[in-house]
Amino acid sequence: MNETFKNILNITHYHNNFSEEHIDLLIENSFLSDYVRAMLASSLANQCKVNVTDPRFDEGYEYVRMLEREIIHMLNKIFKMKHMELRFPSGSIAKTALLQSLLEPGDVLIGPSDRFVNRSSSLFSLYRCQGIPLQNNGSLPDLLALKTLLEKEHPKLLFLGTEPQLFEWPLREIAELCHQYNTLLVYDLSAILGLVIAKSFQWDLFQFCDVLVSSTGGSAHAPERGLLLFNDSKQLDLIYQKANFFKNQDNLPNELSGLGVAIAELLEFGVDYAQKAILNARVLAKALANHGLTVLFKEQGYTQNHMLLIEHPETKAAVNALGRAGILSSGYQLIGQEDKRISCIRIGTHILTRRGMGPEQMTIIASAIHRVLLMGEVPEVINNQLIRPLAKQFTQVEFSYDALFPVREEWKSRPYEALQELSTLDALKITRAFSKVSIELLNELEPYFNRLNISDKKVIFKKGDTSDALYFVAQGHIEIYDPDQNDKRIIVHLTSDHFGEYGALTHAPRRFSSRALGDAILLKISIDNFNSLVFALPEVKHYFEKYIQALPSMH
Repeated sequence: MNETFKNILNITHYHNNFSEEHIDLLIENSFLSDYVRAMLASSLANQCKVNVTDPRFDEGYEYVRMLEREIIHMLNKIFKMKHMELRFPSGSIAKTALLQSLLEPGDVLIGPSDRFVNRSSSLFSLYRCQGIPLQNNGSLPDLLALKTLLEKEHPKLLFLGTEPQLFEWPLREIAELCHQYNTLLVYDLSAILGLVIAKSFQWDLFQFCDVLVSSTGGSAHAPERGLLLFNDSKQLDLIYQKANFFKNQDNLPNELSGLGVAIAELLEFGVDYAQKAILNARVLAKALANHGLTVLFKEQGYTQNHMLLIEHPETKAAVNALGRAGILSSGYQLIGQEDKRISCIRIGTHILTRRGMGPEQMTIIASAIHRVLLMGEVPEVINNQLIRPLAKQFTQVEFSYDALFPVREEWKSRPYEALQELSTLDALKITRAFSKVSIELLNELEPYFNRLNISDKKVIFKKGDTSDALYFVAQGHIEIYDPDQNDKRIIVHLTSDHFGEYGALTHAPRRFSSRALGDAILLKISIDNFNSLVFALPEVKHYFEKYIQALPSMH
């Protein structure tokens, strides 16, 4: 069997497990239904030689044309915009095409904040950019100041939505100001598309905006594509004239089909989904605040959609600690009143809601975040005790047609079952600590690792032993426990994890014991070899230095 084939499937399999065992609060991510995934894997993926300039006489293309017709008809009914382009491969490319089509270098552009406009290495450096004046600590626009800015600058575009917008903005008043100064009003729906389709947030935008742009991931739970919607055909003509090269000439009809299914799911189940996502966000916000965390916009009810902002002075360290606890989030810098910068953690509840979680689970997640960020507990322990068991209870896709899906749940894991036996090199390739190391270097390192076949309940090392080696889990589960506290479980390490690093790198005796939970395969490297060979690699050294700094004394 081809090694690359086996490795790719194994890596994909471990990522599937990773997704199911984590709490994903990233607003950009999605949780696709089985039907959407089936569309991506359909024979439509074979039909990719479709150029938009062709007369479309290719045999079989009529089915793609039918798909386009259905999806465009559906989107037109939702947004009531006259013209549409959905062949962009991503939302960011659609936005880039829009700007290059409607603006010339040096034109004035108004966006939500200087985080949007001050990107010297990006496309925005071509334009004279201004931030929208804000009030209410950055939650809403200051209309009087905006009027003054429009009168002074006469911008071609006012670009809304590129930052997390937690509250509905007065679009009627903003649109009136824009039209008064001949400024196009553009709204980026990427963060809120699912809730907009469900008519649960900022539903009036299609009445007042001249252009809508969006990615289709995130809260819409669809394959990533870019959408542009217009009312003026001249604007669409400019896209074709100036930015035709941005569009995906190969129309990827399987993604188009997946997009159609995802939107149909939102039309069928979206109202309930959106309402529960908003409720989950508010419950999570209140629980976090009760634990002492600073959730922004308390006076306004925290949020009107599925997103939250948590103020934290060390955002990067906080996001890293939460990640080690199995909670995925991102950092963000809010521009408040008087240009005050507020470092925040940005989270969303759309994936948790899609997985069937509710208020009870939000309180558990809030407790975990509190224990990591305020109580300083070991993130890996919180992951093992709270997050991983919670996440594994919710692996199905709610608010979808998956109840009708004709194949058993095993279809997602069965393709990988025959490929689980790994060589030493294969195991190194799927170890996260070595993810940035080239395959050539891993080949050179392989002889220094001893492969150990461990039987169920076998002890690997005992508390008080000399720390003389590091271990990497090639397959199976390894429990770290304290024999002096009735074998209290400290943490369980899974495939692709490592353990024994703290004692080995600090030369301290083992603080806990370790044993296999079921049969396992380990890769063992002596501390001398690790220091002289592996630790000499900058990528690995950086990884373990960060890991050790953040990890209290364990095993």
